[in-house]
Amino acid sequence: MTRFEGYFYIKSIANGYVITQDPSNLDPPAKLITCQQTFESPACHLQLWRWDGDFLVNKATEYVIDIYKGRLRVIEDTELVACFRKGENANNQRWGVEAARDQRNRPEEGSYLYLLANSDWVIDVKETGTDEGAKVIAYQRKPFDNDNQKWEFEPAEPEYPVGSMSPVNRLSGEFDESYAGWGDAIDRVVLTDDKMEEIRSKRRSNTSNGSVSSIMGGQGMPTMEFIKEAYQRAYLDHTPHLRLIAAAAAYHALQTWTLQLVEEIRVHPDPVHAKKELAEIAAVEAARVYELSDQLGTHLEKAQAMAGAIVHKLYEQQTGSVSQ
Repeated sequence: MTRFEGYFYIKSIANGYVITQDPSNLDPPAKLITCQQTFESPACHLQLWRWDGDFLVNKATEYVIDIYKGRLRVIEDTELVACFRKGENANNQRWGVEAARDQRNRPEEGSYLYLLANSDWVIDVKETGTDEGAKVIAYQRKPFDNDNQKWEFEPAEPEYPVGSMSPVNRLSGEFDESYAGWGDAIDRVVLTDDKMEEIRSKRRSNTSNGSVSSIMGGQGMPTMEFIKEAYQRAYLDHTPHLRLIAAAAAYHALQTWTLQLVEEIRVHPDPVHAKKELAEIAAVEAARVYELSDQLGTHLEKAQAMAGAIVHKLYEQQTGSVSQ
């Protein structure tokens, strides 16, 4: 199977989280865990990997994925760590990649990362719930119920310093790096018939070609109007990009959640519970938009995971809270 050139994220098929070095302790051997994907520099460097021969090398530290103490364990966990590259005795640091197939040899989503010295052992996640921080281990390959052993590789995109750009703007992929944040408050969008026809007209226009970047008016500076129209376009396109679905779902979630607080006269919850509620609303909305579109494939979970990541950042920007 062809390997990626350059840096990439190793993302779990089970829940959309990525493999990272544990930021709480970077001294080798450094523990590997899964966490929510980030695109902000330099935090994303701990989540980015590249191939160097058969080694998987971390961007932040140049450590490679290694089997802790070099021994495969059946009774105890075979923990994976990031460590210095070894010389001749590096068999426990060399990996291969293989497209996933089911028991009938039919293609499945994702790929296995297997130990070259023993292909029965693959990179696995000990727990695959919704919580971050699950331990990354090596485990014997399972013939079924094995999403926690399957991975997808997402190429790294241009990095943006913390606070340099809103997550919706970054994930839409058509923005200028110089944007330094939002200046407008998020307000409620009403999809009137006139507004929908205006958007359709822009999409038919020879000057706009329906591209999201055209809404910026050629200034290279995203506006809240752009974000609103990007939100609306997800409901008009028959095949919206997954990132557009995720951005729309996140924007919808923040508006809906804020309105619920007012209508139900609720006390604003702490950031942890607020983010959990927002992610749940975003996941439901992403599923709804996805089902209404003509999307093919099995990428709903990816859209939902992206929507959760975006709405968390939207919440942080709106409230000034720190990531939890």
